[in-house]
Amino acid sequence: MALTRNQAADLFRSGDLLGLGMEADALRAQLHPDNIVTYSLDRAVTLDAPDAAALEPQLSRAVFSGAGAVRLLFPESNPPAIDALEHLLPALRQAHPSLAFTLPASGLAAIARAAGISLDEALNRLHRADLDSLCSVGLDPHALATPETFTASLEAHRAAHRLGLRTTAAFIFGRGDTFAWLDQLEQLRALQEETGGLTAVLPLSAHHGRVADDPTAVAYLKVVSVARLLLDTVDTIQGTFAAQGLKVLQMALRCGANDAGSIHPEEATAAATREQELRRILRDAGFTPIQRDALYRASLLH
Repeated sequence: MALTRNQAADLFRSGDLLGLGMEADALRAQLHPDNIVTYSLDRAVTLDAPDAAALEPQLSRAVFSGAGAVRLLFPESNPPAIDALEHLLPALRQAHPSLAFTLPASGLAAIARAAGISLDEALNRLHRADLDSLCSVGLDPHALATPETFTASLEAHRAAHRLGLRTTAAFIFGRGDTFAWLDQLEQLRALQEETGGLTAVLPLSAHHGRVADDPTAVAYLKVVSVARLLLDTVDTIQGTFAAQGLKVLQMALRCGANDAGSIHPEEATAAATREQELRRILRDAGFTPIQRDALYRASLLH
């Protein structure tokens, strides 16, 4: 039987982090008995030009490293023209067939508004142009904290699932209302029950500008554990080292997470060093690290 919201809240309030983590880890092991933890080389590209001629050099620079995932970001007040993306994405796919292209759900909505077309039409056109997936994280991931923007994001995910696209969602915790994130988790679970289209879910901790007010490592590990238990029909719970560091990531992998997030290869040498360190940390935690793409397809090389 799936965890209820009240049960999830009680588990989070409990002081038994070890017991909660062990329960989530047992579910992770049941879902992923191969003991593999995935990670990605994820190049986030900020597009700030409306037409194909200006976008082409920006996108071309983004894929020079052969990264497995390219996330297309842009200010929602100034999205790229949909016909420019329709022109460029197939050319990039032909040149780099192993890449996967993903777009923030809110970005899709901005493109549709700018083009004066529906969400479904925009998604259909971009899907035909080789867009692979949607994610929840754009230039301002904390915009997901409001109920209205989170609901709008879910509608974009739902539209993608209707087309057969699988997507990655995120939710925000630690923004004052202690259990608002549980409302978001319940909506994600309902979406998954409806469509089955979520590949992964990423817990994101809020940042308040003062370190003393940011969520603690213990709170993060509890949220990861609860997310794994509540979203038992979602294949992957994604951890991250960006906010809490590699040591806390190690612990998150024993609290239900089975993905280590993304390395951003802006500079090849530094990215290689970070990747080696991440792989070492994953092995030290007892897992086999494997690189994956934006669709969470694992590489055969590890």
